[in-house]
Amino acid sequence: VLHEQRSILLTTRKSLVQSKLPIVTGYTEAEGAVPGAITQAVVDRVVDNGAIVNFYQGAHGLVVGGSKRLEPGKSIKCRILTCDSERRRIRVTDNVDEGVSLDELLAKLAPAKPTEFSTDISQVAPGQIVSGAVVRIRSESAMLTLDGSKLCAVLPTGHYSDHRGAIADKIAARVGVNTRFEELVVVSINAERGRVMVSAKPALVKAAKAGRIVTSSREVTTGMTLIGWVKKLATFGAFISFPGSVSALAPLELLSDRYVSAPEDLLQPDQTVIAYVSSVEESADGNKIRVSLKRSAVDISATQCIDPADFLLGYFGELEGAAGEPVLGEIGRQTTVKVKQKLPYGVVVTPAD
Repeated sequence: VLHEQRSILLTTRKSLVQSKLPIVTGYTEAEGAVPGAITQAVVDRVVDNGAIVNFYQGAHGLVVGGSKRLEPGKSIKCRILTCDSERRRIRVTDNVDEGVSLDELLAKLAPAKPTEFSTDISQVAPGQIVSGAVVRIRSESAMLTLDGSKLCAVLPTGHYSDHRGAIADKIAARVGVNTRFEELVVVSINAERGRVMVSAKPALVKAAKAGRIVTSSREVTTGMTLIGWVKKLATFGAFISFPGSVSALAPLELLSDRYVSAPEDLLQPDQTVIAYVSSVEESADGNKIRVSLKRSAVDISATQCIDPADFLLGYFGELEGAAGEPVLGEIGRQTTVKVKQKLPYGVVVTPAD
């Protein structure tokens, strides 16, 4: 309500119109800004340390420790963490899990004590299995200190799992300061900054433990089957990354056995993929690699470290871990399910209602 302009702004957004949650109209408890309260907000813009969201009457807040990909204009549920009426500031989180108390959320998001990181990157190499603990949470990544070496490592949220969507969001929601990752694989090293990038993707970890990781484009030969992830999408195909800063192009015509008009119809950034090396062109600045993601070209058994069932079992294993309880009961038990998503290597199902 704009009193000075004598006007009223309305919305037809269904998520707001149908919401039964209390609304926030200012920065005091009387105006709904109550720590612990769950409310509805709309993302205004994404910033380095989270996202700015709008409430009612021009009130806004900062989402910290975001577990989902927040996009401008998106309506989200959020929980109020802290309110400062004098400075007109509200901090919120998109973790609305009622099983997690406000104190637990505040502890997870509390800034860690300054950490003295080592810059001796000679202690690790691409493909190496390491472990570490989270010291800081950012909107798109977690910063860890690696056990033993004390190196600073970056773990992108897209590398928490082989799977994308709701399962990745649930895993991200449970990651906070001091969360430990016992099995990570080093995928790249930044020599100038003394930092490394690591991945917790189970498929990459298995490949590294089995010695099936290439760490240089010079090691790649035609006919290889490699495990990687989608780095970037373009109109003409997808760029696929592998440990050791090795990259390849999967042209549009090699993405699927069926017609694909645009890569985003099939793939998402950070999605785990199994790729068949279709060609390698030698050059002075490193081999130029082309790969195929077609099911007819990719033989999962050729990876010599995973099989098709690993993705399905891994999905339900991670889902149960995020939920804290079994999802489908014992393996081998018959049950009725509903197809949720079709993927190149199978289908994702959920229990039928």
